[in-house]
Amino acid sequence: LGELVRQVDSSLLDEWEQLTSPDQPLDAPVSVPARPRPLTGNGRAFTAMVRNSLFRRVELFARERWDELAALDGRSAWTSERWRE
Repeated sequence: LGELVRQVDSSLLDEWEQLTSPDQPLDAPVSVPARPRPLTGNGRAFTAMVRNSLFRRVELFARERWDELAALDGRSAWTSERWRE
């Protein structure tokens, strides 16, 4: 949950500040948001994401859902025929 909250669009905060301070000119200097944390910045969240992703693939493989497996990887990865082999 913490990782999700950190990824919320900062423009919502900017809009809120504008609503609470309407007297501030719109052309006032805008602070540039800090660089977003890398995906691996939170080791616990990254580990959970990888674990869930791999579990989903194992689950689909066990149920022989080849088309769904192929859809997870997009066009550049294995096709349903290749998963079936």
